Amino acid sequence: MSDDPKNDGDNAQDDIASKLLKNLEGGSVEPDNQNKISNKDLAYVFHQNRDNFPAKPYYEDGNPEMYIKEHIEKRRLLMQNETVVDAINDFMTEFKKNGQGHVSKDEYFRVFLNVGMILRPGIDADDLQKIIKEEFDNDTSDSKVLFVTEEDQKNQAEIDQRNQQSQMSAPKTYDYIDQQKLFRALFELADTWCPNIDEFEYKEFFQQLKFRLKYAGQQDTSAYDVL
Repeated sequence: MSDDPKNDGDNAQDDIASKLLKNLEGGSVEPDNQNKISNKDLAYVFHQNRDNFPAKPYYEDGNPEMYIKEHIEKRRLLMQNETVVDAINDFMTEFKKNGQGHVSKDEYFRVFLNVGMILRPGIDADDLQKIIKEEFDNDTSDSKVLFVTEEDQKNQAEIDQRNQQSQMSAPKTYDYIDQQKLFRALFELADTWCPNIDEFEYKEFFQQLKFRLKYAGQQDTSAYDVL
């Protein structure tokens, strides 16, 4: 889930999303209008057959324009946006916390395994667990930085590698994630998967995840198709 699949909004994807929306005829439960996706681009992200159409799966389709300074700054501001903050704080209630407000590694895995199956339908279970393990290590890192250009990421990776070699020791690891780091991780999740830089799209993204988590583990994923 760390791949950045922000799409480029081309006409082909718009046509696909429109066709998917028009072809929906309900699922195993009655549609819930309260949880119906209003954003067409977001509806495409959550469609269970999303990756059957394009030549490149959505989670591999990045948008380089999202890394120009102007867009990085817009994304940075969303992290402090009241609508987005409230949406993330509400979604954080899906995690069970200990007395210190921390989320254990097992609990992190429990929630993100279900989130992963929603966003990456059909993914191999072992592959998903590997991704989540890498994301946990990344999300709990004390040196993690958001909103950097691809060049900055490359330079930072080289610096980290040199530091680790000089110290001859592995970076500190945790068996829990605190609320500040969890908030940052959840924002990055929305920032990665939402097609546009829009506070209400981020909010609806978390609303959809929270609604669909109610049906986690069901074989018939059409149970939560309310597009």
